[in-house]
Amino acid sequence: MAPSGLTGEPSGNPFSGFRSYSEMRSAEFHGRDAETESVADLWRRGRVTVLHGRAGVGKTSLLEAALIPRLRARRANVLPSGHPGRDALLPEAATAARNLFSVSLLRTWSAEVMVRPGTIGSFLRDRSRMSPLLAAVDQAEDLFRGRRAAERADVLDALLAAPRVHLLFCVRDDRLEDLLDEVRERASSSGESDGVAVVALDGLRPPAAKEVLERTFAAAGAPAPREQITETVRALCALRRYDSTGRYQDDPLPTAEPWHVRAAGRWLWDRPRDLPVTPADVDAALAERLAEVFGAVAAGFERDRLRLYRWFAGAFMTATGHARLVPEAEVLSAGLPPAALAMFVDRYVLHHTRVDGASVYRIAGDRLLSPLDLLADPRAWPDQPDLVEDRLAAAVQSLVAGDHEAAEHRAGEVLAQAGPDRRLKIDAYTLLGNVAFAQHRDHDAKDAYQNAMTLLDTFESRRDRAMVGVLMAALARLSLQGGRSAEAVELLRAAATRLPTDPGVKTELARALAGSGQRAAAAAVIRPVTAPAEDVDFHRLRAQILDENR
Repeated sequence: MAPSGLTGEPSGNPFSGFRSYSEMRSAEFHGRDAETESVADLWRRGRVTVLHGRAGVGKTSLLEAALIPRLRARRANVLPSGHPGRDALLPEAATAARNLFSVSLLRTWSAEVMVRPGTIGSFLRDRSRMSPLLAAVDQAEDLFRGRRAAERADVLDALLAAPRVHLLFCVRDDRLEDLLDEVRERASSSGESDGVAVVALDGLRPPAAKEVLERTFAAAGAPAPREQITETVRALCALRRYDSTGRYQDDPLPTAEPWHVRAAGRWLWDRPRDLPVTPADVDAALAERLAEVFGAVAAGFERDRLRLYRWFAGAFMTATGHARLVPEAEVLSAGLPPAALAMFVDRYVLHHTRVDGASVYRIAGDRLLSPLDLLADPRAWPDQPDLVEDRLAAAVQSLVAGDHEAAEHRAGEVLAQAGPDRRLKIDAYTLLGNVAFAQHRDHDAKDAYQNAMTLLDTFESRRDRAMVGVLMAALARLSLQGGRSAEAVELLRAAATRLPTDPGVKTELARALAGSGQRAAAAAVIRPVTAPAEDVDFHRLRAQILDENR
C-alpha cells in the first residue's frame, strides 16, 4: 500500500497518477484485448500459468482491470488478485501466523485479517469444492525478498498441492527463472511439469497505444484530434539518436511503455487542440514525469533532487548518452539506500535484472534517455513541493527492505510534518508499531498502535471500523505476551464486535479467556470455531480448553 507520492495532478485529468488500473477501473483500461483473451484462456485451461514482464509493463493492470473482470463475467470461480508482499501499513502483531507470505496472500484473497497458520491449502480446497478455482499471485517477485526460502517453499508447496486450482503467477523478468525453477521442480514431482505455461507481456504496440489515448479522451468527453494522437504515439515509439554532426534519426521501437503513454496523455490533455505535437514535446512530457519521480525519491530519502539526478545520470548514462549496466554493489557504494533503488524500480525509472548471475541495474528503456538528458538543464524542472506522502513511501520501502532505523526515522518525520492529516498519522503510527514489533520492543509497539487506533476510531466507514478491530487484536496479542490476560480479554471482546466473522479473533479471545481463568467462557467461544487439520496449534489449544472445562 505504498503511496504514489505524486499529487498536484490536473483536475479531472483521466491520465493522472502512476498506480495500476484496479478492478473498479476496468472500464478505463484499453489496448489489451488480445493479451487478455490469450492469458484468460491459458489460466482457465492450464494448471500453472506464469505471466512475466519488466516493471511497469502492465501486468497488475492486465490482471486486475481485464482478466479478473472478464472471467467473472463468464461466471468463472476466480479469487481477487493475491499479493504475497508485506503490507507495512497493517499491524503485524495482529496475526499468529509467522509466514508473512501466507498472511499477505490470504488477506488479499479473503476478508480474514487475523490469519492463522497453515490455512492456504484449506482455504483453496474450500473455495474450489463446487467448481475449479482460478487464483492469481501478483508481484510474485516479492516471494524472493530477504532470506525467507523456507517460508517461500511452504507457500509454493501449499499452492501447487491444492487440487482443482488453476494458478496464475505474475512476476517481474528479473525473478522469472528463479520462480520457474521452483514451480517446475514441484510440478515435476507431481507429474505436471508440462502444465506450466509461460507468457511474456510486452509494451503497447502503436495501434494499441492509439486506442488507449483515443478511448480515454473520448470517455472523458474531450476527444483529441487524431493528428495529435498519431504524432504522440509516433514519438513514443521512436528512439532519437544524434550523430557527431548534431543530426538525428529516429529509430522505430516496436512498442511504447504504458506509463509513457499515460504521461504523454496527461500532457496532451492540456494541449490546445489546434497545436501540432512534436517529438520534443513528448520528450518534455516524459521529462516532467521523470522530474516528479526524482523529486519523490529525493524528498523521501533527504536528498537534493538535482544532485540526485546528476548522480543518477553519471551512474547510468555514458558520456555519449547511452545506457549503462551498473552492478548493484557499485550503486550501493555511492550511498543510496536499497529502499531508494526499489522506489526507482517501482516507479519504472530503473530496471533490475541479472547478468551472468550478478544483480545489475539499468535505465528502464532507451526511450527515457532523451527525456533524462533534458533534465540536465535546471530550467526543465517543474516546481514540486516536498510531499509528506513521499516520506511515508520511503518509510514503507525502508521497512520492507529491513532497514528498521531508516523506517523509524522517516515515519517520525511524517508525524512531524503531517499537520491535520489524520490518515497520514495513522499510517505512520502503524508503521512505527510494526518497526517496534519486529525489534521485540513491545511497549513501544503498543504505544504506536494505540495512537493509530485513537485516531482511526474517529472515522465512520466499515473499513475503518474493521481496522480498529485489527489494531485491538494487535494490542491484545502484545498484552498476552506481557502476561496481561484480563487486558487482552477486554480488547479482544471489543475486536470481536468489529470483526464478528473472523475466526482468528475468536481463537485469540478463547486463548485470553483461558489464560485469565475463565475456562467456561473460553470453551463457549472456541467450541463453534473450526480450523483445517494442518492448523496444529489451533487444535491443540481447542482440545486443551475443552478438556479443562469438562
